Amino acid sequence: KQNYLSEPLESLVDADKYILGPGDGIYLNIVTANQIVNLNLFISPIGDILIPVVGTVKVDGLTINQGFKVVKKKCLEKYNDSNISITLSKIREIKIKVLGPFRESGIYVSNPINRVSDIYSQIIRKNIESLITDTSIVSLEEVLSRRNITLERNSKEYRVDLMKFNITGDDLYNPFLKTGDVIYFDLLDNQITITGGVKSPGVYEFSEGETVQSAIELAGGLRYNADKDKIEIVRYESDSEIKTIGVKQSQFTTTELLSQDLLSIKIKKDYKIHKLVEIKGQVPNPGFYTIIEG
Repeated sequence: KQNYLSEPLESLVDADKYILGPGDGIYLNIVTANQIVNLNLFISPIGDILIPVVGTVKVDGLTINQGFKVVKKKCLEKYNDSNISITLSKIREIKIKVLGPFRESGIYVSNPINRVSDIYSQIIRKNIESLITDTSIVSLEEVLSRRNITLERNSKEYRVDLMKFNITGDDLYNPFLKTGDVIYFDLLDNQITITGGVKSPGVYEFSEGETVQSAIELAGGLRYNADKDKIEIVRYESDSEIKTIGVKQSQFTTTELLSQDLLSIKIKKDYKIHKLVEIKGQVPNPGFYTIIEG
């Protein structure tokens, strides 16, 4: 019996990127001149596959294509005149360590085709379930950071930004999970305010290294009537003193913002606004008409 993954996928599993590990299922079909062998196999906790009659094959840490190549080579040593077919029948579950200043932190079960955003959703769901029985718990949906997330993998740290991922679709901002990952989620603290000629003005969570250009993208981009030559950063110099910094369009990608900055994009007055006059009464065609003043 073949058991295939029932979990929804974003796309086909990339056989050159997916790394095999303990728990992955392998379906092996061997056809020889006088017999057909069908085997539903699993990678063992020590990273190998035991193929009856053939022996064990180490595949942990190999990509799907690399692992299948090794398995075929081993099988051909026993069945040298055979036709061998292999496919991935089950994706393993992995444990992810989730850290942060909230009671839902701990160990989460996921798999290698899930992303950091899937762990974020699990945390929120777990918090909502707790809120049903204990109303004193803080709602994480309002305070859990989506931008200041740290992924530790192989002793290296990577920044995760789920808001940037939602805008750009870049996998760097929301990577797939791997065995041994440690994810640290922070709580909302720093923010910036964007006003004026953007499609979605408002208050946004601040991320270190934010530039004027990335902040504008965060707010949906500039509106058609935004004045690119009149953009200002209003910044606190102290608890009570503020200063205004003018930014040219050529400086958008190099000018960094600080926490609590206000980014103001001016709007061109009457830009591409049609001037109309309404004509009523005893005329053949009453209605609105474009005019030139005077």
